[in-house]
Amino acid sequence: MSSQIENLKKAIFAESSKFKAMENLGGYINLVVETSPDPIAASLLLSSYLISRNKPFTVRFIDPFLSINKLVKPPRGITFFLGYTGLQHQKSYPSFEISYYSDPPSGEEVLNPHLFGLNGILISSTTTLTYLLLKELGYTATDLASIVMGGILASQVELDPEKLGGLNRVVLSDLERNSLLESSNGLKIPMTEGLDLSLALMLMLDPFVLGVSGDQKGSTLVIQELTKRKQLSKQIGLVTGTDARVLFDELSKIRSQSGFKELDEKTLLGSIYMDRRHPADSPLRNIIGAALALEACIGLQSYTSIYKVFLHGKKEEYRQVLEMMQNYSTMIASLTKQIAQTQEYFRETQNALYIFAPPQTQRGLALRTVKVISQNRAFYFKPVIMVSPINQWSQIVGVVNPQNSSTIDLGNTFKVAAERSKGVGYGSSLQAIAYVPTPYVESFFDDVDVRLSG
Repeated sequence: MSSQIENLKKAIFAESSKFKAMENLGGYINLVVETSPDPIAASLLLSSYLISRNKPFTVRFIDPFLSINKLVKPPRGITFFLGYTGLQHQKSYPSFEISYYSDPPSGEEVLNPHLFGLNGILISSTTTLTYLLLKELGYTATDLASIVMGGILASQVELDPEKLGGLNRVVLSDLERNSLLESSNGLKIPMTEGLDLSLALMLMLDPFVLGVSGDQKGSTLVIQELTKRKQLSKQIGLVTGTDARVLFDELSKIRSQSGFKELDEKTLLGSIYMDRRHPADSPLRNIIGAALALEACIGLQSYTSIYKVFLHGKKEEYRQVLEMMQNYSTMIASLTKQIAQTQEYFRETQNALYIFAPPQTQRGLALRTVKVISQNRAFYFKPVIMVSPINQWSQIVGVVNPQNSSTIDLGNTFKVAAERSKGVGYGSSLQAIAYVPTPYVESFFDDVDVRLSG
């Protein structure tokens, strides 16, 4: 694998030189961005670079499943595709693409780990590749450390910085080495020095604790009870040492009572990373909080809030982003509870768990929910797949835990099965998305199940 990673690094260097040469020709840089956390984080990074160079650019957010998507050739300049937009096949003008999904198009101006025989999601996200490309150009966004890592973490199945590998880990180490992130030992939740602990617990979705995550009343009760018993020394700020151990034991007990896989120490206790350029009472200061902020704002289709906070530093937007994070956590908890307690939503085979979710469930909300449900001990060792009807079509999302990914490429499985069901699908080895006509959902499931069994 080391030689493959070295080849990818060489490709990053080569692409940076080509991009610089084309950039110098003038004209607009047109960013075409998939509406997912990782590509949007990458677009923030690239936007910051272009602003620093005083380069004119446009940003267009693309839902890859909308049939109305069209791309008009710009009069001058370069088009930069970030993530999967469904438009890459239309390329007939100077363009670059950075992505990590399975089965990418080949081409000199495509950066994707799969083209080098690597597992994209485990090696490098879209944000990672963008960061490293810009670093080759001599640029590091000193005020975007948390959103860089937020984009990388959001691309993973698990929100755990210590489980990052490949070039994803390289970026984390680089940011820490350059003092753009500071680390300490404690509880790996979106807590900060000035944030109420009950709020940090309420925002915590990985690991998910039923009755605490997405539940302000439940999370407040946990902190109040531990404080009352004099087992917890604070209600605001970072919990480390004995406090972290006490809170871990309590959360582990509550979680195991709800049917979820028992926590081990490494899941919740370990290194936490802070970007101290953000306010002490904002969860965006914590890189796990930044990942959840990206998910929440995109899930609620508020892309401008992310840009205003991270790119323009508008302090008044922090409260709005926090409110969206709270709403997002509450919706995840509600949907998880509804699914977990109602067996009629389930169809289980030896190869996967299929869940029938309420109609019109937003894509990001569905994806985070299946990540949460995959933490349940009963479903930990098989892919979890969720379908939600949206008008005449059905949206399908799926994840598989990294521990069980050696023989599964969920992205390619979804792509092939969706095409056979008159739809479209894409993804990485560990998570995937598809849209198929609703009458074809059962045949899609059957096809996926056969492929997973092989």
